[in-house]
Amino acid sequence: MATWKEIKESVNASGNVLTVTMGDLRDATGSGKLGSGVVADIRNTLAGLGLGHVPQDLTTEQSQPVRLYQKGSPVGELIDLVLMVGEPNDAQLRERFSRQPSDHAARTLARIRQLLTE
Repeated sequence: MATWKEIKESVNASGNVLTVTMGDLRDATGSGKLGSGVVADIRNTLAGLGLGHVPQDLTTEQSQPVRLYQKGSPVGELIDLVLMVGEPNDAQLRERFSRQPSDHAARTLARIRQLLTE
């Protein structure tokens, strides 16, 4: 059984995103059953650790996968941006992903130039 500290460390060691099950989270609480009170405790504990989760509505199904992520990390910011629906966030997503192809192209071009000069 993993502790909350171990879960947080696992998320951080996995690039700030990790999928576990509700059963794993239940075990960290020391509870034997996933009831609505335990789910509320899990949600509050995750928030206290600075961890977000998807789905946003946690269930009492122990086999349900849950993606945990470190809030404030680059991947966490992206996940939060995707989850918060609205035009301002849509605009940020468009801006963020319209830049990436050109960034990638610039890196590729720089690498080709480097290879040609060797």
